[in-house]
Amino acid sequence: MSLHLKRIIYVSERTDVSNANLQKIIASSRKNNPQVEVTGCLVSGMNSYLQLLEGSDTSVDQLYLKISKDTRHANIKILNEENIQNRLFTSWSMRLDPFNNLMWSDEDISAGNFLNISEANAINIFTRIHEQGRAIF
Repeated sequence: MSLHLKRIIYVSERTDVSNANLQKIIASSRKNNPQVEVTGCLVSGMNSYLQLLEGSDTSVDQLYLKISKDTRHANIKILNEENIQNRLFTSWSMRLDPFNNLMWSDEDISAGNFLNISEANAINIFTRIHEQGRAIF
C-alpha cells in the first residue's frame, strides 16, 4: 500500500433519495473502509452527495473507482484531489453529516443541492464539520 496520503472530494447526484439507501452506504463504508485505512465524511443533501475520502493514494483511488461505478451515484464529479500531510477525519471510517447541521450562505447549499458547488465551498464545508466535531447522526 502507498505511504502517501491523498484526499478526494467529489459530488454526485443521488439516484435513490431513500434513507434506507443512505444507511446502506454508511454501513458498508464503516465496515470496509477500516480494512484499507480510508477515512472520510459524507454529507447527504436533498438530491446529491458531497463526500471526502482520505487515505493512501492506492486505497483512495480504488475506492473512488468503485464509487464511480456504483449505481447509487450519477453524474459524479471530482471537485478536489490532492496529496495531504494530515487527515481531517482521522478516526471516522465514514462520518455522516446531514447538510442542514450548519448555516450556509449559498442558497443551493442551504437547500441541500451540492451539484453546482465550487471546490472552495466544498473544502469549506468539510473544514467546518471537522472544526465543529459534530456527533454521528
